[in-house]
Amino acid sequence: MNTSKVLYTMENRLNKWVRSSLLLALVLLSFTSLHAQSFPPQNLGAVVNSECAEVNPVTSITGDTLFFSRMNHKENHFGLDSQDIWMTTKKPDGGWTDPVRLPNSVNIARYNALYGALADGKTFLIGGIFDEMGEYWLRRGFSFITKGENGDWNKPVRIKMPWYSWMDEGDLTTAMITPDAKYIFMSFASRWASSRMKMYVAYQIKPGEYSRPQLLKGPFKDFYHAESPYFAPFDGRLYFSAKRNKTDKDPGALYSVAPVKVRNDSVKLSPKDSVKFVKEAMIEWKDLHKMSDTVNSALWDSYFSPQPAGTFAYFASHRESFGKSDLYRVMLIEERPWIQVKGYLVNARTGDLMPADKDIEVRINGETSDSLVMTGSTFFAILPLNQKYVFTAHLPNYTADSAVVDVTGSRLYSEHEVRITLKSLPYVRVSGALVNSLAQTPIPQKNKPQLLIDGKPHPDLKFDAAKSTYTIDLPFGRKYMFAVQANEFETIPTELDLTGYNEFAALTQNVPAKPKLDNLVTLKGRLIDTKTGQPLDPSIEAKMKVNKVISESFVYNPKDATYTLKLVPGTDYDLVPSVKNYYNKLEVVDLSKAKPRDVVTRDFYVTPLEVGQSVDIENIFFETGKSKLKEESYRSLNALVEFFQEYPNVKVEIGGHTDNVGSAATNKRLSKERARSVALYIIEQGISKDRFQARGFGPDKPKATNKTKEGRARNRRVDFTIMEI
Repeated sequence: MNTSKVLYTMENRLNKWVRSSLLLALVLLSFTSLHAQSFPPQNLGAVVNSECAEVNPVTSITGDTLFFSRMNHKENHFGLDSQDIWMTTKKPDGGWTDPVRLPNSVNIARYNALYGALADGKTFLIGGIFDEMGEYWLRRGFSFITKGENGDWNKPVRIKMPWYSWMDEGDLTTAMITPDAKYIFMSFASRWASSRMKMYVAYQIKPGEYSRPQLLKGPFKDFYHAESPYFAPFDGRLYFSAKRNKTDKDPGALYSVAPVKVRNDSVKLSPKDSVKFVKEAMIEWKDLHKMSDTVNSALWDSYFSPQPAGTFAYFASHRESFGKSDLYRVMLIEERPWIQVKGYLVNARTGDLMPADKDIEVRINGETSDSLVMTGSTFFAILPLNQKYVFTAHLPNYTADSAVVDVTGSRLYSEHEVRITLKSLPYVRVSGALVNSLAQTPIPQKNKPQLLIDGKPHPDLKFDAAKSTYTIDLPFGRKYMFAVQANEFETIPTELDLTGYNEFAALTQNVPAKPKLDNLVTLKGRLIDTKTGQPLDPSIEAKMKVNKVISESFVYNPKDATYTLKLVPGTDYDLVPSVKNYYNKLEVVDLSKAKPRDVVTRDFYVTPLEVGQSVDIENIFFETGKSKLKEESYRSLNALVEFFQEYPNVKVEIGGHTDNVGSAATNKRLSKERARSVALYIIEQGISKDRFQARGFGPDKPKATNKTKEGRARNRRVDFTIMEI
């Protein structure tokens, strides 16, 4: 077969990719290897085939359009000694329309081929890399081309695949792309003008960019020549045409292999892991099967492409052709030896479909099944005949009935609809902690806390005394009054309103109690504006967050910016002022050694949000001589993250500073790396990297003398300067 630039394609509808995989168990029973099938191939007829060579059959997403390559036809873009892409559509009676050639906006080169359709149904992969206007062929490669709603074709867009145009030096190429665009399989010769082809795969790095072609490993080493690879998702096998030795007249025989590492499209992977997965998934193959003598003939057979359901395939062959090679269709198994079941998951209370976000599991005969696909609150299954099926639904905190489809003894395809009704458990699961209202910390076990519901203990309450946490299931549709009873604490009644609930839900409700004043420490001081060095302006309101929660015991006097705050001794606290349009610096106040009625003085500092204002980030610790943050830094950095979340438009420069010990160059490098470490930590918590710059100043901006130990310690710091609001 004297062909040039002949390229093999594969197309599937991505949702059919998943749906068709449901048939795997059924198909394997009668289609373990294709040598078992015995259906004679059918020539697509003189309407499709001609005296020219027709190769490379590719169906559209919907299956009603067949693309193929026709060689040396007088209507081709370049006439004889050329190859163009043609298409035909299926008629209602199952026949085909007269083929038409795709326009020159697709058939740009002398040798053209369509590799396959992507899952969106409008994007196709064609051979070649073209100029920006899409008018001239430049070199070997791959391009995406899309078809608009009006039927016009857009300009091709090249994809990146390193080394391909240098590796493919032969006079024949075949290829395919999977509908999800993760893999491009191809076969080509690496020697100039050679026709001895080997098979490769390139995996997607990111949209429009693929890896260097990787040589396939496995039984292929036993063949002199291999072409037209086709990965069939319904059984996960790779089909190809090959000849074992150089003296064979034609490549001829069709084979299939299975991957050593089976891909699993249901697993959700990060982009990095996904690239690693596809890199490993389709390189090595095993389990070589030769296809049946019904499909294989004594002449050339190639481009075997099983369709999504695995019941039939298209291929090209020299057998009984109208001229050169013709296109054939062959049935592989009885086309519909199954039942189709569509099910609906219904809310018993409303009669509507269950919400789509409910993670409902449907089982068949008590087991999960690969033959079932969930789509929101409906499910779809294709199942073998001659069995009885019981469908059940499982959702935590719901009960459900079942649905039965009994096709025992049936040998005919049939379609069934079933409904499974789910009923919510009649309560809300409430959990939370019994907390100190001033510190927002769990009430210690020594105080013997107890949760009262409507004024009394509840017999079904589950309480963890060590953590002061609880869980209870309460019937919805009414209100409840929660209260904590504990030694040295005063009750704060808390209402829980469940009247708005009519189905199961899980809620978190912390229940506070107020410490008695005789057992508290009084914290007092002032709020200082760092810009002026003076107490905060009387016109500005201020609150205080204690362990991230606004404290009710904070008493503020705006006239002189003084405050008092009642806290329980015996622990430390994260205290952050809450002053609008100011940066409020975290202060860690340690009251672990304080006693009841002690008075502790502590001033707090706030910085106005103005361009040019700088703030030291205190309590930041690095490993000695390094830029790696210590864990004890996270407390302060997390408070900084909250600031950037509260003011999403603030952009800053983070600066690193050192003392003057050591070389200036080393200090500059270390200070910049430390500034970057701080910025990176904040970015990793979800703050946009566009809001930060990191600079290292080394010893250039000291805050104190470097002649003393204390001064050098002050100079070793990280700060930030507001650059934009």
